[in-house]
Amino acid sequence: MVVDSSIWVEFFSDGPLAETCFKKIKNGEVYVPAIVIYEVYRKFVEKGFTELAMQIVAYLAKSKVIEIDQAVALAAADISIEHKLPMADSLVYACAQLNGQVLLTLDHDFLGLPQVELLRK
Repeated sequence: MVVDSSIWVEFFSDGPLAETCFKKIKNGEVYVPAIVIYEVYRKFVEKGFTELAMQIVAYLAKSKVIEIDQAVALAAADISIEHKLPMADSLVYACAQLNGQVLLTLDHDFLGLPQVELLRK
């Protein structure tokens, strides 16, 4: 499955759904779009947790990292137009679609899209 930044932030922040997130990702093959690494790293550095951010990046790098190439960029643009998604969300969803994976997320922007598992708080 492709794991969105919202899941990683919840997990590494020990949020209310951290255990649920962990159960969903612990046994499966995890794909992480490069833009998710950007979003998670930025979030934790912005909050003053640079050391933790670096540890998280090292952890995420053990997953199957999906680079943002031309195919992903073009698919994301089409997805953005069709579903009115912001750029980062479109890139993440395109990565899931192009790799035949379900997207695991907490982000309600993906509500109603096919191949999305939306965890609710």
